[in-house]
Amino acid sequence: HPSVTLAIRTVLLAQLSLAWTAFEVLSSDLWIAAVNERPNPIAVNFANNAQTKGQDKSITITNLAKYSGHDFNLSNVMGELFLKEKKVDLDSLQATKFAYERAFGASMASMDDVDLRLLELVRNLIAHRGGIVDQQFLDRLKEKRLDTHPDCANSEKEKPFYVDANVVNRLAMASAVSGAALLQFVIRYLWPT
Repeated sequence: HPSVTLAIRTVLLAQLSLAWTAFEVLSSDLWIAAVNERPNPIAVNFANNAQTKGQDKSITITNLAKYSGHDFNLSNVMGELFLKEKKVDLDSLQATKFAYERAFGASMASMDDVDLRLLELVRNLIAHRGGIVDQQFLDRLKEKRLDTHPDCANSEKEKPFYVDANVVNRLAMASAVSGAALLQFVIRYLWPT
């Protein structure tokens, strides 16, 4: 029945969106917590390596006074400071990977997972187009070399992105596995013994 099919599709799309959100929240909160925990060397590495063209390195004294009870001891709030002062971007998988690599000085292979990269694109398609494939989605698939991914083989413009339990399982598992790998990396970095 069409109404049952629509209800099942809605639940599956919601699961994909939530799987991406789980990874996004974990990776962002973990980065902030790690920087707060070990400002030296993590915050120092990030500050020395993360500057991009046109990005202002300075933070005003007035803004600094807002942190840590106006005593200017910023050592345990550097992660929040970088985020709130827009010195770090954790709004996409690529930006988050960049922030981790600059702060930790290591390649973040767990963020290169093909299914995780597809999950991000599908989540954006769900959030902005209700899961209906558009040209921007098709272009991004091609740009990120995901257009040959088996879950995208039948993607057509103005048609719903195909989703079933297998697609949800595969993409949600990518979120869980990549998130666990990221958590293990940070734990080993902070407490190597």
